[in-house]
Amino acid sequence: KLDFLPERVMSLAFDVISHVLETGP
Repeated sequence: KLDFLPERVMSLAFDVISHVLETGP
């Protein structure tokens, strides 16, 4: 239920952040 939502958000956010860090500013 909603308990699985935060986990998906964290996983998705981590993927986006890692991609941004790779591309650089």
